[in-house]
Amino acid sequence: MTHRPQSDSDAAVWRTAFDSSVLFSHWAEPDRQRLLDTAVERQLLPGQTLYTRGEAARALYFVESGCLKVMVPTVGGDEAVLDVVGAGQWLGELGVVDQLPRQHSTIAMEPCQCVGFDSAVIARVLQANPGLYQGVALLLCQRLRAMYAWGEDNLLGSVKSRIVHRLRHIASSLGVPLEDGYLLRTRISQELLAAMLGVTRQTLNKELAGLKQAGLVKKVGAYYWVKRNR
Repeated sequence: MTHRPQSDSDAAVWRTAFDSSVLFSHWAEPDRQRLLDTAVERQLLPGQTLYTRGEAARALYFVESGCLKVMVPTVGGDEAVLDVVGAGQWLGELGVVDQLPRQHSTIAMEPCQCVGFDSAVIARVLQANPGLYQGVALLLCQRLRAMYAWGEDNLLGSVKSRIVHRLRHIASSLGVPLEDGYLLRTRISQELLAAMLGVTRQTLNKELAGLKQAGLVKKVGAYYWVKRNR
């Protein structure tokens, strides 16, 4: 379901997100407002797709509520889950900036509300103001650092360290402080976590048992808790 936003309070949330984003922090107010005026909300049910790998990047999305998995199909017809994103995060920036097709698909894991902003407006503002590409460069640096950290952990880390690293990464956006760690505010199934790590459920269960015994990870009801990195 798609509709134009109605609430001024919603616009205030998006403006706060704009102000904190390296991509928009130096935009002039008229350009920022011009982009805000293109906002269109999308409401998704679990299993519905926000956008699909290979399609044109027509919008930049801000997640207002809920969470989505970022995935690509495997050769065998399964899915490789790259990340989980939730409220307060942006989706699809790179395709909007380089104007290339989407590299992955995003699917709602629970009821979600997202707002999309017209990529054509973003492209026109950047082309008219080359100095604003500094924000693009900073965004790319953030993405590269995250990618290198994850790649290093995949190459050098044990399965246990990869589980903890991945849960802490998810908790950075979807977690709330609890005791000396973070409680993830969305349900991460063992199937999903195994798909993110590229391991079998049997291996995941074995390693989780060791992490629980060490006090690094535990289940609180249906949710994962992960110890804070000191």
